[in-house]
Amino acid sequence: MPLSSRLGIISSICVGFLGGCLLAEAVPWLKLLPVLLIGFAACLVLIWPKPGARVSILAIIGVILGMLAWHHSLKVWNVSPPIGRDIAIVGWLEGPLQLRQQGPRGIITVLEMHDGGSTVHLTGTAHIVVDFPDNAHLNYGDELSFTTKLHYLPKFGSFDGVRYWRAKGVQATAAIKEFKLEKQHARGLKIAAWIFDLKALIRARVLSILPGTEGVLLLGLLFGDQGQLPRVVANQFRILGISHLTAVSGYNLTIIALWPLALAGLIPKKGAILVAAMLVGVFVIFTGAPSSIVRAAIMAFVVLFGKYLGRPPHTLFLITITATVMAIANPFVVKDDAGFALSFLAFFGLVELGPLIAKGLGKIKLGALRTIFSETLGAQLATLPYLLGVFGQFAYSAPLANALILPLIPLIMLVGLSLVILALVPATPFLKLLGLLYFPLHGMLWIIDKASGIPHISSTWPKGGYFPWYLGLVIFGWWVWVKRQKKKAPHNR
Repeated sequence: MPLSSRLGIISSICVGFLGGCLLAEAVPWLKLLPVLLIGFAACLVLIWPKPGARVSILAIIGVILGMLAWHHSLKVWNVSPPIGRDIAIVGWLEGPLQLRQQGPRGIITVLEMHDGGSTVHLTGTAHIVVDFPDNAHLNYGDELSFTTKLHYLPKFGSFDGVRYWRAKGVQATAAIKEFKLEKQHARGLKIAAWIFDLKALIRARVLSILPGTEGVLLLGLLFGDQGQLPRVVANQFRILGISHLTAVSGYNLTIIALWPLALAGLIPKKGAILVAAMLVGVFVIFTGAPSSIVRAAIMAFVVLFGKYLGRPPHTLFLITITATVMAIANPFVVKDDAGFALSFLAFFGLVELGPLIAKGLGKIKLGALRTIFSETLGAQLATLPYLLGVFGQFAYSAPLANALILPLIPLIMLVGLSLVILALVPATPFLKLLGLLYFPLHGMLWIIDKASGIPHISSTWPKGGYFPWYLGLVIFGWWVWVKRQKKKAPHNR
């Protein structure tokens, strides 16, 4: 079977699976299933002999599988812990505490739950997100007990807490003032505990050299620790449309993966690819391997492997197969996790749209700045329709702000990550060199402060509507047209 045929079969099923996860909540399952089965049977009888029409059959199979997976996950997640009553809980911390301006927060996996002395029997595993007191010092895997009142997942304004926390497996929220630490490092994986301890060590060492906002910003760029950014600075990031820079996302990892390839002119190309792959692995470990980074790392490794072999990646197939693998593990992320869509769109923009824009700027001699601008603009074009449709926020200054700020990002991230790795060696002088990053970090904060102060720099866009869909189709259609023109070019010579 030709490679293109195999890719077509897999892609059809994967696209159908993702579509099934997306539609499962919006359509009545029991009413739609007979329609799908009848449509599948009709396609099987009428058009199966036609090779091109088999795509429809395979897509229907994918839709059925996707909807089945989504409803199974809903059944597993739909645990109903008692709400509004004093409940005694024993559980363990399934990740490090998220340090925020409002106080630390963490997700607890419930082991035992008691209501007035009687044990509450749940149909599945319950997870609750807990706001801890400021003096809480807990680590991944710690087992603790406390008494609290559980609350429904919040909804306020445009924020739908049910969808947001459902993608993370959480069923309820709580706030506690006191707790008892039963056992340290009693649960979880040893390797995960080691990774989180290493991250805590890095955080402490970075803040010992850069104790102000600059240190917090460096940790945000490297590891997504954005919760400790001052509220004023976080709001400035939001106004300029660059909040993604300090979130654990595929955007940051893509920079780590692609920019070492610029060294290919100074060192052998395969050596530059190996350096990039090593930095990707280190980045995954230091961030604690969240789902957004894992999916970006899978794509980055495949792209780097293709470059190592000298073969261009099938970007759309790579995105589709990676998204499907992530959706099989957690079908809720397809619709409920904005980072899921944004990371794939940003990757597509960087890898596919960026080079096309750079080629259009071929006569402009800007060197590395041209690459930075084109890749950034490509990522912004790919994510803009989604941002307009879902978040309804558009920053007019985003292209200019990114053009001014983003030349600093690869420098800060690559130099910072390298120095952080070297600074882990005891008695190393490299830790002091982290102080040199104060100047680009301070300059970045200065640019952000001045740019965000420009009047009417952003506006609210009405959510929903058809325009974001039209805009997305125009961008995607332009990419398809340019790719086809490139394929025809050799034949026209």
